[in-house]
Amino acid sequence: MENKQDILKQLADSDMEVVKSAIEHGYFGADAYIDNRTDTLVVRGAAPQPKKPAPAPVPKAHPAAEDEYAALLRDQIIELRGQK
Repeated sequence: MENKQDILKQLADSDMEVVKSAIEHGYFGADAYIDNRTDTLVVRGAAPQPKKPAPAPVPKAHPAAEDEYAALLRDQIIELRGQK
């Protein structure tokens, strides 16, 4: 069985890898780094803000059924006038 210090060291190493990965992905901002002398996370500046979702596109309004019927009639009238 491993002693407590070895187990604690393994846990600290895996936690440090998670923090390094988060820094690389920019979760703490562009200026974040680990101070290796003290094994501390240093974050400077304002915290990064989450991206705002893009506004949902506004669907085009479909003409009412009466408008579609009126357009159909208008097209038929124009077609009949063109034949005469």
